Amino acid sequence: MKYDILIAEESLTGRMTLREIVRATGGSLREVSDMAELEEQCRVGRPKLCIISMGFPEWRRDVVHKLKQISPETRVILSTDQQTSVLRIMDGIDAGAERNYLTKPYRRDEVKEIIAKTLS
Repeated sequence: MKYDILIAEESLTGRMTLREIVRATGGSLREVSDMAELEEQCRVGRPKLCIISMGFPEWRRDVVHKLKQISPETRVILSTDQQTSVLRIMDGIDAGAERNYLTKPYRRDEVKEIIAKTLS
């Protein structure tokens, strides 16, 4: 099954890791490294799934809300690190992100499982 996944990750290492995992699943992907690019790619590409890192300095719940307005069919998975508070994660989920989220450092099995659950 082919599907579009948009990766919005501020870290080059994080993008490379996610790219490798997504390609292994057979999915097609796009990558962005800032929030303005994210919005544009959602508008143009209408991906089935978007993985958004909460590590961007400009990240806020409006990002998820706006993305869902632009492309309501796009599923959103948040990516967190150890400094991300539960309240911040819940804020993203309340804005429209999926309940399953990824944690950094990315683990291949976890990423594959969450992508599969989200797209099923």
